[in-house]
Amino acid sequence: MKKIRDLVVFAAIFVPYLLLRVMPFAVVRLLAGLFGWAAWCVPSLRKLVAANVQVAFPELPAAERNRIVRRSFGHMMLNLLEFFWAAGITRRVEDHYRMEPEMLAELQRIRDTGTRFMYVTPHLGSWEGEAVIATHLVGVTLAAVVKPQKNPYLNWLLNDRGRKAEKGVKVIFARGAMQASMQALKAGDSIGLLIDQNTKVRSGGVFVDFFGMPVASSRSPAVLADYCRKHDIPLYVGYASVVRKADGKNYAVVRPLSRPLADYTDDAEMVQELIAMGEADIRQYPDQYLWLYRRFQYIPEDCPEAVRARYPFYARQVDFRFMAKGGKGRALREKQENGPDGDA
Repeated sequence: MKKIRDLVVFAAIFVPYLLLRVMPFAVVRLLAGLFGWAAWCVPSLRKLVAANVQVAFPELPAAERNRIVRRSFGHMMLNLLEFFWAAGITRRVEDHYRMEPEMLAELQRIRDTGTRFMYVTPHLGSWEGEAVIATHLVGVTLAAVVKPQKNPYLNWLLNDRGRKAEKGVKVIFARGAMQASMQALKAGDSIGLLIDQNTKVRSGGVFVDFFGMPVASSRSPAVLADYCRKHDIPLYVGYASVVRKADGKNYAVVRPLSRPLADYTDDAEMVQELIAMGEADIRQYPDQYLWLYRRFQYIPEDCPEAVRARYPFYARQVDFRFMAKGGKGRALREKQENGPDGDA
């Protein structure tokens, strides 16, 4: 039954996907607007997005926050449809994804030295377009870390036919991604990472500041940078974003870290800087961010009450399962249950 259900879901998506590939872009934009409006009409989705926007921009008037909520649904759908519409078709990629000539020339110069790139990007604008620009324009082979779909047929559509359709793109699935990423860097490939995803401390996460709130983020950029430093692998770590400008095209920007990699002695320090660069761009383009993600999900134990009160309805206090596993997890559980002095 599961296989039949997966096939039905796949068929319901694959046929529209084939039609999407032959549509003019004007129709794609129209469909994105309709789908965005339909998603906005779902109360649970609208409630989630509104809660996140409220957390990030409490100082804005309610009318302005509502405008961000409405427009974010349309941008989300447009970026998704545009990626599938353009994937693997060079003329569409070159027409819809851009980079300023000076920046492109500098990145190509760095590429020619044998330096690997680590592009760290948030779910802002056309984040899928970062791989397109890195491979089609900068000219590197990019290994992108992605989460596989539970439906194997959708996984084929999204990753094999979608992401892998781009020349030079390799897919690394989340499970075992750290070792696979290290091997890719060692082999001469570049890496693409999404920085704004909840990662438990037990899985290599660290709490950093995002819109004045502690959020759990992956330490993987710092871990991979340290690996390259120890193995003398030349690496350029850059914050990357692809946002839609007034002309309707998607423009990529890549910014380097403020200091040499050797100066970052604390993993959280590097992650915080990358998160802060993402926040600055989100503040500039708030309606292009993926607010449909439970970014403020985990509340750390030492969170001040004033900050704790700002968390949205879906947030919850972290427990021992979030912090550690195995023996350390059991010790933390006993501490939570018995108190710091061991008294039940």
